[in-house]
Amino acid sequence: MNKSKSNNKSVWSDVPKRLLTIFLGIPFVYKLLSNPITSYIFFMGAHILSAWEYTLLEPQSSVSTSTSSSVSGHRRRRILFCIISVLLACIPDNNNNNNNNQSSSNTNTFNLFIFILSLMGSIFVILDNNNSSNNSNSSYTSGITNHYIIGLLFITIPFRAWCNLAISSTSMQTTSESSSSSSSFASTISVLLIVWNTDTGALIAGRLLGRRNKKINDTKNTNSSNNVPEWIQKISPAKTMEGFLGGIFGGIITSVWLIPFLLNSLSIIDCSNIDIDDTDTTSFCILWGGSTSSSSTTSSILLKRFLIGLSLALFAILGDLVESAIKRKSKTKDSGSILPGHGGILDRFDSSLLAILSYRYIVCVYFISSTSSSTDNNGNDDGNEL
Repeated sequence: MNKSKSNNKSVWSDVPKRLLTIFLGIPFVYKLLSNPITSYIFFMGAHILSAWEYTLLEPQSSVSTSTSSSVSGHRRRRILFCIISVLLACIPDNNNNNNNNQSSSNTNTFNLFIFILSLMGSIFVILDNNNSSNNSNSSYTSGITNHYIIGLLFITIPFRAWCNLAISSTSMQTTSESSSSSSSFASTISVLLIVWNTDTGALIAGRLLGRRNKKINDTKNTNSSNNVPEWIQKISPAKTMEGFLGGIFGGIITSVWLIPFLLNSLSIIDCSNIDIDDTDTTSFCILWGGSTSSSSTTSSILLKRFLIGLSLALFAILGDLVESAIKRKSKTKDSGSILPGHGGILDRFDSSLLAILSYRYIVCVYFISSTSSSTDNNGNDDGNEL
């Protein structure tokens, strides 16, 4: 009895630190994200720290290589990767400098390609984690190469998307720069809320329901204590089906109800004073209920919110799973310790990496832009991203 109580206490022992970090960090982060320049600096800083933490997660080898040459080589690899990652993340989207329809279409095609590339790299990490059994020196060397290639796909490309989202409003040649800036800020807040509430929902449901059901099945001496597929358990044994469903629920509720409520109550976007030519902000307001002039049916808007919440929640869970696979190969629990109760910067942003790619290069193009074209008679179908 006492043992079970101590286990329950240890499960929730990190909650005070988590809550303290959240309550202290949210006002500071909100203020930074409200300005395009400070938002860009914030995400670039998070990118640099995440890239540095990622270099510490190199796969472990069974062969001892703790010589001075190997240590210096490891340091050079880390520095070189961070430099390359930052330089690539600084490349802007063509959309930020061009409102030409053809240029926008070409950029959307390219961005969709790199999203698929990043997704394939993430899937490779998961498959490689389940199949890796060779610890020879040659396998270790190839593993190091794969590690840094995956880093460019899983770290660099997503943070480039975050940085481009932050500065997209300052680079667009529109007559309503303030509304474009607020729509970019609102997009950033929306993605982060969906992703972080997906994490929260998974954490609460997994700890409350998942562990409880596991204990019940253990007392019955049954082997079906977890409905999670075996390949997921190999990556993260603590994952539960209840946590998965709780995360999906948290993401959908945030998208359908919480984001519209916050955007309208905090007046992040002034939807009553929008330039007619600013189709991105107009479609954003229609989607999240900020525009009273929309003639679109409520059911279609709710369906789009539901699908956005579902897709971002799924990609958030996949991103967390990818980082768990990377940490498992490096035999590391957390990527760092800079955030009490959360771990490192990469631990905090891992769920957002694939989610921001899906938002920037799929949701904005095929969901938000279509909202404007289906409700306006102007028929603007430029496919620009927020």
